[in-house]
Amino acid sequence: MIKEPRWARSEQELETLKQSWPAANQEERRLIRERYEGLHGQLFDEARRRLAALR
Repeated sequence: MIKEPRWARSEQELETLKQSWPAANQEERRLIRERYEGLHGQLFDEARRRLAALR
């Protein structure tokens, strides 16, 4: 699952967000945090769906 292109893109985007954090101003940090939380939510939801499908 982690090797799939969608997951790899999400991982890359999360890494880009982490790297941009130190230079970001307050508004940019708010946007980074919102996007970071959104991506995590999407990834966790997908993992839950796949786990449920295995049962």
